[in-house]
Amino acid sequence: MRFYDIPSTLPSDIEHFGGQIKDFQDGKIPAAQFKGIRVGQGVYEQREKGTFMMRIRCATGGVTPAQLRRVAELSEEYGSSHFHVTTRQELQLHYVQLEDVLAVHEKLAVVGLAGRGGGGNTIRNIMAAHDSGILPNEVFDVAPYGIALTSRMLLEKDSWNLPRKFKISFSNTEKDNIQATATCLGFIAKMQDGKKGFLVYTSGGMGAVAKQGKVLLDWVADDQVYYVVKAMKVMFDKHGNRRQRSRAKIKWLWEKLGEEKFKELFFNYFDVLERVPDLELKLPEITNVAEVKAGYQAEDVSDQDAFALWNKRNVINQKQAGLHQIRIPLRLGDITNEDGIALANLTENFGDNSIRFSINQNVFLRNIPTEYLGNVFNAVSKLATLSDKPIFAGNMISCTGASTCTLGVGLSRGLTDAIQEKLFASDLDLDQVIDQNLIHISGCPNSCGNHQRADLGFFGRAGKKDGVRFPAYNILIGGKEHSNVIEMAEKVDYISSKQLPDFALDLFRYYQESGAETFRSCLRSEAGRAFISERCKSYADQIPSIQDDPTFYQDWGSTEQFSILKGQKAECSAGLFDMIGIDFEMIKTLRKQLESGEALSNPKEQVLAQVLHHAAHSLLVTRGIESNSPAKTYEMFQQHFIRAGLIPKSFQALISLAQAEDDQALLSQEALIYELADQMKELYDGMDDTLQFKVSASQSATAQVEAKAPVAESKAAPLETIEQAAETDVFKDFKGVSCPMNFVKTKLALAPMVAGQTLAILLDDGAPIENVPNSVKLEGHTILEQKQLTDGSWSVVIQKS
Repeated sequence: MRFYDIPSTLPSDIEHFGGQIKDFQDGKIPAAQFKGIRVGQGVYEQREKGTFMMRIRCATGGVTPAQLRRVAELSEEYGSSHFHVTTRQELQLHYVQLEDVLAVHEKLAVVGLAGRGGGGNTIRNIMAAHDSGILPNEVFDVAPYGIALTSRMLLEKDSWNLPRKFKISFSNTEKDNIQATATCLGFIAKMQDGKKGFLVYTSGGMGAVAKQGKVLLDWVADDQVYYVVKAMKVMFDKHGNRRQRSRAKIKWLWEKLGEEKFKELFFNYFDVLERVPDLELKLPEITNVAEVKAGYQAEDVSDQDAFALWNKRNVINQKQAGLHQIRIPLRLGDITNEDGIALANLTENFGDNSIRFSINQNVFLRNIPTEYLGNVFNAVSKLATLSDKPIFAGNMISCTGASTCTLGVGLSRGLTDAIQEKLFASDLDLDQVIDQNLIHISGCPNSCGNHQRADLGFFGRAGKKDGVRFPAYNILIGGKEHSNVIEMAEKVDYISSKQLPDFALDLFRYYQESGAETFRSCLRSEAGRAFISERCKSYADQIPSIQDDPTFYQDWGSTEQFSILKGQKAECSAGLFDMIGIDFEMIKTLRKQLESGEALSNPKEQVLAQVLHHAAHSLLVTRGIESNSPAKTYEMFQQHFIRAGLIPKSFQALISLAQAEDDQALLSQEALIYELADQMKELYDGMDDTLQFKVSASQSATAQVEAKAPVAESKAAPLETIEQAAETDVFKDFKGVSCPMNFVKTKLALAPMVAGQTLAILLDDGAPIENVPNSVKLEGHTILEQKQLTDGSWSVVIQKS
């Protein structure tokens, strides 16, 4: 049995990829171009220089024991001490050297596994509920559709160069347990007039901006699945936004076109395909029966009490009489190589159809007869899993975070361990907490940890005390899965990373003392929200200065002072957008207070002045300006937004009132203040990846002049840079400019230059030289020279791509 068929062209595709790797190593392919090549093959660069993560496709979360063994062996030979189960039911190898990537691909293909499409703008791993085919109350088994569709998609050339990633999920019940209602294209099993079919959702998605999917088809016959997918793929390929990556997903295509136009386009393609005969999927036959290896003997257990508790927590009856599904909860989705081989040895006794990976990053065994439960218990008891812990522990999800991921802000895995240790050491009865989506953690606003669907979700951000950043997390509550919908969790507050374990313990204790039926219902109640707000305020009042407690400013598992900059593009961007987000979040909060008529802590005119200041300050960072004073904020806002033509001159009088500190006069300008805030948000929403703004034709000429204006005057340079500065096209001194401002200034300096021109910049030692050059390289530019000068600063010469 295989969970998908790899195409006959895969060996030649792998060989071609090997040639591209060599060309990159020989300097024939630029880094930015090679990045686009390798991510489509499921190969992602990690934070540790020269190491890569490789993602392995596991359609519907299924692998055979032989495939699991091969992955564990490859991890041992080429990777690290463990491999990883993802929230998309795939496997990942970590710390693979680039020169070994080809060998890994070749050895995976031998056992029917592929990495292609593990990343990039491709058809990603197709998901299905891990219990599909064995759940007692399921509508029908949806896994065969995901398996057949995977085999078909791997054959098609138009699966590999889409405007953005394309994700597909299949749910086997009306309750969406696989994010089918929050993905690009989701199928929910549905019977109609005795025939199998699906309710189809589209244009949903998690990520930094989560969106609930929209109903595309109330019902479509099951033999039409491929037609739906193909029509959507062709439509996306032709009409998706390839220019702006942040608006490229299918969910944004719906937003751009509107429901009527979106559906009209889709059905145009669907109707054409329907007239093509014999495109129906050929479904594999998957039988869930006992396939015990001949001669395999049932075992007794020595500790009956431990076995009974394990059974209660982890053994689930299948709809097939006498067979069981067994949950093997993993610590953050990790499996040691030795444990992977041990699981392969165990499951070989139960046939090829015995392993699934779940969306909660756990392993599930299936088709285990009652008399062999002791065998599984004995084997699992020797593994490094959470099988001896309360159920909630295995349902905690965390992405890899900043420890390996180039997108991460916080060390989310270390935080997860800290929360579990705090809870395990408490006197609480944690077996009472059985909510399926209890705590989900993402290291950044992207949703690799699925924080939007959690009962209690966290995602990484930066906090600040006395101008010094500390690791922190936004708090979300109330994610909910029910019939045909995922209700996204709501952001309510934020708290420092170091205080989060105590905060989590407070919430668990509050829940158990509240008498609420579930953890989720407790948090979603009015009293629960009030409790969270009170605790966040209390913890915020207890934040120490860096002088009093330097460890507070270090992330979990790190001895270095926290920084949002780790030397990668997304880190700098995360810092930039985090700073912008604080202003817009404050504007939203203050406006809500003003418009609701609730009691204000300050006079209304002062609150309006705050809104105006946050609006003027919000986008200064995109011009390379960091302002801590209102006077500088308004001065720079006039220069870079009003006089530049990005904001109408009609707002000048309003800014003059603010500069004169005439708060009383602002009372009559409330509507105009809100209008300015809205225009700043509109500018931000239209900003492209080079930090340029989308403006009207009448504003365009002035705005372009501003965009290309010098970012900063060149300062006096150390003697040894004078000659170098004369030899480059542009020279900028960014000494004394902190992260991420130095990166922003560098981007703006490069923006008006043409390909091939050179920019020389000066950077301080420490975080600036550690971060900015790497970020620039990830933008696709070339670092020609990087050297330290006699005054300790660094000179970096960049050639624009």
